[in-house]
Formats: sequence, C-alpha cells, structure tokens
Amino acid sequence: MSRRRLVDELLQATAQLSDADLESELAGILPPEELAGLAIRIRVSVERITTILLGDQDN
Repeated sequence: MSRRRLVDELLQATAQLSDADLESELAGILPPEELAGLAIRIRVSVERITTILLGDQDN
C-alpha cells in the first residue's frame, strides 16, 4: 500500500467518526468525560499523522 493510499483511507475513515458512534462503542470502557469530544481529537491526531506521512515521502 502506498503512503498516499494509506493517508486517503485514514482520512476517509476518520471523516465518518462521530461522538455518538464512539460513545456507543466505548461506553463502559472509557469514562464519559473522556468520551466527550473524542471524535475530533482522533480526527486531529490522524490529520497530524497523515501530514507527517506525506511530508516524509522521500524516506
């Protein structure tokens, strides 16, 4: 898999994340205060990772 394809798939998967979906999956595992805003935190983290992946294509 190319880096570009990996980046595209990661961004596509995270674009579909919602707090409601995460809450239904992770309720009972994470406390409610950690679930609030989790989708956006995941999205931001994945965007940072993808920026690094695309910026480091020479290696």
